Amino acid sequence: MIIHDKFVLIKDVNNILFLSKSEIEKKKVKNGNVIVKNTILMLEHSINHFSYEYVSKVLKNINSFCIVYLPDYPLNYSFNKKTNQLLINLFPFGVETVNPTKPNPLNIYACLIGALILKNCVNKKNNIKSSFASPVINFLTSMFLRLFGRQYGLIGRYSSQIIKMKFLIGLYIYISFFDLNFNNAKKLSLLFAPFDYDEDENIIKKYNFKTFDDLLDCLSEIQVMPGMNKYLFLKTIYRYFPNVNIFPMFEDLARLISIFIASNIPGSNMITKRISEYNEEEYNTILEISKLILK
Repeated sequence: MIIHDKFVLIKDVNNILFLSKSEIEKKKVKNGNVIVKNTILMLEHSINHFSYEYVSKVLKNINSFCIVYLPDYPLNYSFNKKTNQLLINLFPFGVETVNPTKPNPLNIYACLIGALILKNCVNKKNNIKSSFASPVINFLTSMFLRLFGRQYGLIGRYSSQIIKMKFLIGLYIYISFFDLNFNNAKKLSLLFAPFDYDEDENIIKKYNFKTFDDLLDCLSEIQVMPGMNKYLFLKTIYRYFPNVNIFPMFEDLARLISIFIASNIPGSNMITKRISEYNEEEYNTILEISKLILK
């Protein structure tokens, strides 16, 4: 698994943070850790989710996480490598302080478990290998079809292009998420989506598939989604999910898994559970992968 430094869709935003202890102290919300710990402990019996045993361990070490206000960072949570802390950022919630009811404590809980996924992935506690690529490829293919299928005729007269779309998504996932070389990624992707690769080889080989831009540009040039680019993609995604926290799932495996588990927390609306509707079976499979990361 590769942990990407920055995102393309949210331009130049860092995935993992590297703030010094003194920088954290300046951004720290007064009594934030204590308030969050006490609030979540009070909700202990109403949180019915497999992640609670891992969050409870985080809460026992109050210095393992930090509630901060980072106005230059648009995401609700991250992992800070320098201090080895989970970071919960209040800025996207529109508040500068935390209390037992605001922000929604279950949204804070979702941030904690999402950030813990990032931490364990960065520290390679359980490295997720390319053999786990299948549910991610299947989920994203289903999502692309639901979001863009009608617009590009993929569920109509051009349905034969679906196999090319799945192949290119597979190529991107194997290379960008799992660091496979092009030839190995091609072989594995053709198992998922067999088609006449030679016919489009000259176009496909123009792209290295290390960034999401490459996937979108290739989908456009190969005429699966003609004219597609990141701005059109974001416009559509934002129409269905007006939440910047969704965007990193297309660029980083650790983020995708963290977003799925955060969306699965009952009572939290930070990331909508509706995301599961694009492919419920693979969504649940990816949740099972999150359990491996948390162990």
